[in-house]
Order: sequence, then structure tokens, then C-alpha cells
Amino acid sequence: MTVGGWFDAEDLFGALETYKSVERQSPGASNILVMGPWAHGGWARGDGEFLGDVRFGAKTSAFYRDEIEFPFFAHHLKDKVDPNLPEAYVFETGRNQWRRMEAWPPQQAMAKALYLAPGAGSRGSRRPMVRRSTSTSATPPDPCRTSTMSPSA
Repeated sequence: MTVGGWFDAEDLFGALETYKSVERQSPGASNILVMGPWAHGGWARGDGEFLGDVRFGAKTSAFYRDEIEFPFFAHHLKDKVDPNLPEAYVFETGRNQWRRMEAWPPQQAMAKALYLAPGAGSRGSRRPMVRRSTSTSATPPDPCRTSTMSPSA
């Protein structure tokens, strides 16, 4: 089981890439993906009902621990009944609901280009009319700040 959080600012990519790598390198392994509305490690602490000011309408971490994690380990470590978990269990923010997916990525998923426009924010899927490039450069006065502290004895 690979678990991650949609709001993991430390490593959202890691959980998704780990799942993908296990699928590719160990095709017969029991590997499911769980993605919830959590920051890094949020599934293991608290009840997961909110993140900052955003409320999810459910105790997502408690649900994960009780309905996904515990049955998974009871089955694999204690030979208890198979909990019949899907290939992916993902929390859909906005709708605030868990979704069971039989494939990951979902079979109906399609790549879509999104464009940004200066001053206007997102342009959605419409390509900008005029192509312009914007570049910046920075040379801070001390890009590699160092400290001259002496080691403590």
C-alpha cells in the first residue's frame, strides 16, 4: 500500500511515483494507492476533518485508519478476510468524498494542456493568442551564505 496526501508540500510526487514504480517493477505485488486530503503524514495523526481553514465534512484520517489501513494489514499480516480494497482509494476534494478506483490513473483520464496568462491568472485550456516569453534573472549579493561559527567543544 502506498499512501500520500494531496496537500503534501514536502513530497506529493513521492507517493504517486512510488506507486507507479512498484506497479512497473513488481507487477504481481499487492499494491494499492491511497491519496487523501492531507499534508505530509496527515493520515497518521488527528482525525483529518480539516486542513487549515478547509473542512472536508468527514474524518478522513480516521476513515483511512479504520476502513483501509487496519483491514489491509489484518489481511496481509494476520490472514484475516480480504477487505476487497480497490486499486486506488482517492479523496476527491471539492466534493469531499472518497472514490474507489479500479485503475490508477483512472481509465477515463486524459492529458490536458492548461495555460497561464500574466495578470489574468488561468486561461484554462485556451491557448494564449499572443506568444510572449517572460524571463527574470537574479544575482543575489551572497547566493551561498556561509557562517564562520567555530565548532563547540
